[in-house]
Amino acid sequence: SYSVNSTVTTAAQWTLLLGLALGLSACAPPCPKPTPPRCTAAQPGAQAPPTEAPDCARMCTYFTYCRARRWTAPRHLARLILSCTTQCKARGKSKEASQIFEGIRRCSINRSCVKMVGCLEAFEAKLQAARPKVDPSAIYRVDVSSSPVRGAPGALVTLVMFSDHQCGFCRRAYSVVRAALKRHPKTLRLVHKHFPLPSHAQGLLGARVSACVLKLKGAGAFWAFHDKAMVAPDLSRIALMSLAKGAGADPKEVARCLAEKGGTGAVQADLKQGNGLGIDGTPTFYVNGKRYPGYMSAAELEHAIKEARLRAEALVKTGVSPADVYTRLTAGGATSLKYISPSRPSPGPGSRPRPRR
Repeated sequence: SYSVNSTVTTAAQWTLLLGLALGLSACAPPCPKPTPPRCTAAQPGAQAPPTEAPDCARMCTYFTYCRARRWTAPRHLARLILSCTTQCKARGKSKEASQIFEGIRRCSINRSCVKMVGCLEAFEAKLQAARPKVDPSAIYRVDVSSSPVRGAPGALVTLVMFSDHQCGFCRRAYSVVRAALKRHPKTLRLVHKHFPLPSHAQGLLGARVSACVLKLKGAGAFWAFHDKAMVAPDLSRIALMSLAKGAGADPKEVARCLAEKGGTGAVQADLKQGNGLGIDGTPTFYVNGKRYPGYMSAAELEHAIKEARLRAEALVKTGVSPADVYTRLTAGGATSLKYISPSRPSPGPGSRPRPRR
């Protein structure tokens, strides 16, 4: 339900490895006619499962073969196997990585592809259940002092959105956020945070261009650019320069800004803050400091806004100025992920944050 940053945690790397094994099974056009899934029936050249505990190379070859459900270019398979074996050999550096690869090893012995995948799903569910749960009620301190803001300065509800121009879920979520801004023009403000994922080269370029537009022309031009970039079908350099021009910035000045690394500091500062907060994907929201990872529907966002407004109104009744509400609400907030104490019960199945894997 959201784009994952694969550089943050071992668990995220594991998710990426599984995702790659499936995602790379689809080739770039033009594609040959796809064959049926390999694991539903024996095919010429089908690989037999290991009959004893395999080494990293043998294990990853069979694992990759079983996860690549459709036709996969040999260069993609080779890259998957290399990624798997590299992480497998380095597993001693992380307890969880060691558990993961030991699980793959055990599940692959004498198991067909279908049975191995079922074994791995059960193993991953057990691992997931043992991981500490993020506290859904925690409040986080997110610095918004140098970020572009849209909405009433004295709004009681501050919505911080860590986003990536190339992220499809961010694009969908942003349309929901814009609609909420129209519904709550006096009580809601939006703060943008750059969080381009490592796999999104155009997302990084979009973030840098938007930061340069902000530096050169101010917040009005930034939001004009941002609105168009979040729906643009093309995020190439030429297309982004055209969007910048449409927002009122001179493309030559933007190009000069990029060449001089202008805006890079702002993007890196947001990335550093997001990584410190434990953000592992986009979009991630903070509503008056409360964390909401992933895409939010209009109903979910409306509920979050209502809850945040009630907390803010209670603070205003004590004499706090509306302009100071966000600072007061988040002053004692966490700056890294906060987990539920083992003595506390886990949140119910309908609570947020929702499971993301």
